[in-house]
Amino acid sequence: MCDAHTAVSIQSIDTKIKDKELKYVMDKFLIFEYEWIKVYPKDNINYDAPTTEKKKDRYSFTFNKKKVLDEKTIVSDQEVFIVESSHKIDIDVKQNYNGHLIIPDIGDNGYWLDFENDEATKYSIKRISDYKVEVTVYGLKSKRLNLTLLVS
Repeated sequence: MCDAHTAVSIQSIDTKIKDKELKYVMDKFLIFEYEWIKVYPKDNINYDAPTTEKKKDRYSFTFNKKKVLDEKTIVSDQEVFIVESSHKIDIDVKQNYNGHLIIPDIGDNGYWLDFENDEATKYSIKRISDYKVEVTVYGLKSKRLNLTLLVS
């Protein structure tokens, strides 16, 4: 979904996948990373490595749960993700956009991280620090969670 608060196009961003963590690096010099956003499942043992794809106005990314081992394995309808950033993460307290996080000080116009998807019925966001939050997504039915990174 794209709405009026997003840009028409998004610049190319350096993406890194390591230990089931997805990191977007917006500004770096040599090995020094100055502006970045990292997303990963809290319980990453149940996940395969994430994937990401650049589209015209956003980056979409997907976290896939590993296949169920047997019939007795309990599949949860909620998942918890950790989001970290080099800059302060704003939480939309009014939740005008469910499951959205805003990092306004990265780049010229900031970035939105969107956990909203077709399956989710509810979201909760807990601040761990100014630069780290925990997002719980409820009502999930499939093993695939599609998310979006937008530039405003």
